[in-house]
This record gives sequence, C-alpha cells and structure tokens, in this order.
Amino acid sequence: MDEKNKLVITDYHNDNYEEIDFKDKLIDMVLGFNYLIVVTANQCHIYHINNLSTPYKFDLKDKVKLILTCPKYFALIDDNNSLSVFLIYFYMIYYILMFRFIHMKENQYNLLKFLHPVLECHQ
Repeated sequence: MDEKNKLVITDYHNDNYEEIDFKDKLIDMVLGFNYLIVVTANQCHIYHINNLSTPYKFDLKDKVKLILTCPKYFALIDDNNSLSVFLIYFYMIYYILMFRFIHMKENQYNLLKFLHPVLECHQ
C-alpha cells in the first residue's frame, strides 16, 4: 500500500507484479484462503488471487475495524458510534449473518476471533 491509494502485488515466483489503483483511501487488507480482501474508506473489494483484474465489490456504511477470514466466509466488523456490527459474507458477497455488539472497546475486537471456529465448522 502507498499514500496514493495504490496496492502493488508482487509475485516473486513468476517475477511479475500488478498494481491496483483505488479511488478511496486504503484502510485494511487481508490475504487468505485464495482471496485478497481490501477495504477502502467506502468500499470492500474481494479479489480471487488467480484473477486480480475483476474484483467483487460493495459499498460500506461504516468504517471497518477488523477483517476475519475463513475458508468459505469472511467477516467485517464495523463501528457505528457505540454499536459494533459483525457482518458475515460468502466470498461471492452474499450477506448471511449479522451480530450487533453495544459499547465495544478497541481492545475487545480481538475477542471476536472466537467466531472463527464457528465459521469454519459451517462449511
């Protein structure tokens, strides 16, 4: 990531790279389970690692605080004032589940990782 809203992905095995430009500020990204999830200020972009030219994307309502990944699902935890929302999606952007947490503190977001085994069991 750089300050110009650009992501540079380097494949050292094949000795090539790809640049992806975003119109909004890059907030966070996670690579796992053959997907790259990139969160900007206003959108979530989901790339399959074999096809970085055509992402799935959708608009975000609030600022994302945490991204969790599992083999079939991923979760975004966003922050809407005092209400934290845990949104679970299939990688093809099908929304499946939402949890709401009231008054979560910044250091409590790591506690949400308890849902990883739950997500992985429901494949």
